[in-house]
Amino acid sequence: MEILEVKNVKIAILGDSHNHLEILDQLHEENRFQGVELILHTGDMCNDGSYLEDLTGIKVIGVKGNADPVYTACESEVVLELEGYKIFLTHGHRYGVKGSNDRLFYRGKEIGADIVVFGHSHIPLTVEEENMLLLNPGSIGFPRGLSKKSYGIVTLGDNIKVDLVEMED
Repeated sequence: MEILEVKNVKIAILGDSHNHLEILDQLHEENRFQGVELILHTGDMCNDGSYLEDLTGIKVIGVKGNADPVYTACESEVVLELEGYKIFLTHGHRYGVKGSNDRLFYRGKEIGADIVVFGHSHIPLTVEEENMLLLNPGSIGFPRGLSKKSYGIVTLGDNIKVDLVEMED
């Protein structure tokens, strides 16, 4: 009998940090990235991802958002594959996510994404539709609505485990 060992990959997902580096410092000081192998940043400010990578030593992949300067070196969209899952990372403003997730959902289907990660609305969201997970970690800098500052921890293995974490004020 052959036993297959499944490796779980732990990813932190955050965004809409808007240059609030003190919050990134706090996350690091509180060891919130313990066991995390990759950080995805949903934009606004994409360069905060570079700061976080230097701070933690963890690889950060980020995208630019509508508040990022035009000359920002980050891509607008990234597609990556991890542990057999295809992840589509975008800020979301080009897909009208403040009104509806429909356009983003169909873009995810077009790409063949298992997980669509986005920001822009500053409101956390996890929705599974047609075997695709739409995930917005909320805003680590400026939460909106009744939400608090938040980020996500996603573990990829035999299945997808999502934890949305709210920060205390």
